[in-house]
Parts: sequence; C-alpha cells; structure tokens
Amino acid sequence: MNLLASRPNRAADQPSPPSAPVGLQKWRTWRVAIITGIALVAAFGAWIAFAGGSESSSSSSAPAAAAHTQKLAGTFTIFGGGTATDACAGVDASGEVVTVTNAAGTVLTKGTLSPGAPVATGHGCAYRFAAPRPASANAYLVAVGDRGRLSFTHAQMAAAHWKVDINIGSQQPTG
Repeated sequence: MNLLASRPNRAADQPSPPSAPVGLQKWRTWRVAIITGIALVAAFGAWIAFAGGSESSSSSSAPAAAAHTQKLAGTFTIFGGGTATDACAGVDASGEVVTVTNAAGTVLTKGTLSPGAPVATGHGCAYRFAAPRPASANAYLVAVGDRGRLSFTHAQMAAAHWKVDINIGSQQPTG
C-alpha cells in the first residue's frame, strides 16, 4: 500500500496566511531603503573623517595628526639685485634648497625655491617654496642654500600659520 498516495495534501487543504496590506508592504520597502541610505551616509562620513581630512585647516583645536598635514610655505625675496627694469635679471635663486633643522642640526624638512617673480614694491625678486610641515621642535632653523640661517620658535611658526617670509638686501625706493 502506498502511504503517500493516501495522505491528504495538507498544503492545499489549509488556507494561506493573510498577506500584509499593500501600504504596509510599501512601508517595509521604504524602511529598508532609508536604513540603507543612512548606513551609506554614515560610512561616507567615516571615510571623510579618517581618510579625507583637510589640509587648509589651521585651527589650534585640530587633532595633532591633522596638524602634520599642513605645509610649511613661504617666500625668499632678494632686494637690490637685477636691473632697473627687471628685479630678477641675473639673480637666479630658483632651485635652491630650503632646509629646516632643529637646534641639534637634525634635518626636519626640505623644500625647493620656485622661479622668481618681481615684487611690486622695493625692486625685489621673490621665490616661493613649500615643504611638508616639520616635526615638533622648540626651535626651527631655516636656511636657503648657503645664505645663512634664521631661527624661529615653535610659537612663532604656529602664530604665522607655518608661513615664513625671508628677505635679504634692502628695499629700493620705487618710482
């Protein structure tokens, strides 16, 4: 005797469970979409916070790790060189290395001077430079090539937002 053939089909005999109303089904779909959207926004925000960061922030309340993403930047201006019509003629410091050391002489960072550009007043030629911000030290000695060194304290560098302007020579009257 075949026992399976004599059994009634229970699935066909039992009524199907009631389905959720259409409005509730739509709400469930929207709820999943909203939760997924929130998760994506949170993941993107975490990525920006930990990976993106901001280089232009100079706030003293920024975390120490973010502070080292800032750059040391500045200008090196030579006054009194060149010709009467071109302050940069014959005065070529572009490519010279800008070296920042601590008081013990350990090199903290280096940069290179860009090509010079005449300044509007004082008959000078300005060269820009940028370098990674140096590690924390009590004093920073900044040297351009073999032209001597200038000393700055950590407080002076921070107050100047890690910008250094070095001038040599004397400004000439214009006009």
